[in-house]
Amino acid sequence: MAKKISISPAEWEVMQPLWRRAPLELSELIAGLPQDRPRSHQIIRTMLLRLEKKGAVTVDRSEKNFKYSPAVSQETCVSEEVSHFLSRVFDGSASGLVLSLAKSGQLSKKERAEILHIIESIEEEE
Repeated sequence: MAKKISISPAEWEVMQPLWRRAPLELSELIAGLPQDRPRSHQIIRTMLLRLEKKGAVTVDRSEKNFKYSPAVSQETCVSEEVSHFLSRVFDGSASGLVLSLAKSGQLSKKERAEILHIIESIEEEE
């Protein structure tokens, strides 16, 4: 089983450019971050070290400018985050999440149709 990795909201922002086009040097990664929240090289470097310790990032130190790459897929991190969220907020109930979204009006007609299609496809496979 894959190691579970918990990524903070700030670390998610750092991972996004890596998932899009790794490997990246520090300056390239910073250029790929949202412009509304500039961060210093030192802060991003510290976050990358933390992500490396967690097993979320690998570092190629063979050249002067280190190259950073994701060690886990975005899908793996999303799945872990969703599981944690469902457990914490909905006592593990996916239907509770969907019901909450539907009742709050946050699901468009298109999204409701997509959810129904996904459910029907899964039922056909069983």
